[in-house]
Amino acid sequence: MNFPRYTAVFSGNPSMKGASCALNNSGNNHFHTDYQNVEFILSETFDDKINQLMFQKQNITKPNIFCVMPSEQARNLPFCIETAAHYTVGSRYFTRSSGTNNYYLIYTLEGQGIVISNTETYHCKKGTILLLDCNTPHICRSAQGSTWEFKNIFFTTNGGELIIQQCMGLNTVVGEVNRCFDSIFKELSDIKQETVFLLSHYVSSILTEIIVNKNQAISNSLNLKLITETADYMRAHYSEQIKVKELAQKNYISVYYFIRLFKDYYGESPYEYLINYRINVAKEQILQMVPFEEIARNCGLGNLNNFFRIFKTHTGMTPSQYRTQYTGNSIL
Repeated sequence: MNFPRYTAVFSGNPSMKGASCALNNSGNNHFHTDYQNVEFILSETFDDKINQLMFQKQNITKPNIFCVMPSEQARNLPFCIETAAHYTVGSRYFTRSSGTNNYYLIYTLEGQGIVISNTETYHCKKGTILLLDCNTPHICRSAQGSTWEFKNIFFTTNGGELIIQQCMGLNTVVGEVNRCFDSIFKELSDIKQETVFLLSHYVSSILTEIIVNKNQAISNSLNLKLITETADYMRAHYSEQIKVKELAQKNYISVYYFIRLFKDYYGESPYEYLINYRINVAKEQILQMVPFEEIARNCGLGNLNNFFRIFKTHTGMTPSQYRTQYTGNSIL
């Protein structure tokens, strides 16, 4: 079985301070590096010329750098990592590139970077991950006055376009994303026979986490809309007979799930929310000297006895006592 060859070019203390230089590579890619720290680099084309531009002209310790040429079999896997790195860059960091047939994942650990792709501007802050199509011209730079620590991978796909399209753009990091990046760097530092398969798996896991998180955010948004619209309905129809079961059926969800969603957002069950709203309306009408029987009907609280019982349960006093306390008048 033909596996990719990984050859260590440099080995040393994986840290680099203060590297700053300009690089113009093949007309399509332009760089101004401002490296504050480099933990790891893996590349297909990290040649001596680039090494001199980026490192040898600086009085610094070289990071661990590896060169790799993925085999044809590796490229036939769903996802194939071509390059990877872990950088901390200064405020002068800048890259501009286009026309490469791969994808770019940027995971921000600290600081802030700005990525411009076509008409979109992405603010990469701590806890975000950005996926770009590198065929599209794009610019990456540090935010003004900010350092930027990030991990990145460039990868190709064989059949994974659908999942990639669902992950495009800026997303919030959740779950196992950080662990997957760490596992990728660990595998690339210690090549084994199964490494290419694990790398494809880790990229797939990162993309899956992004999709799950995006879908959860959409679900949360839809649930929020459902719950707030239901609360609006209850406030508009509080004088009518309203049953929680019917509210759940109207939204095509179970009563249990509906109550849990509602309570998670409002801190009380739909029934408690409706009763409290009715009691508050009743308090206003009590002070407006509306007859108690009329208040009971207006507020959907049933007959007079039921109204008095519910009101006292929730306020600690009868409607008569409430009216007397705040108006000095106990007229029914």
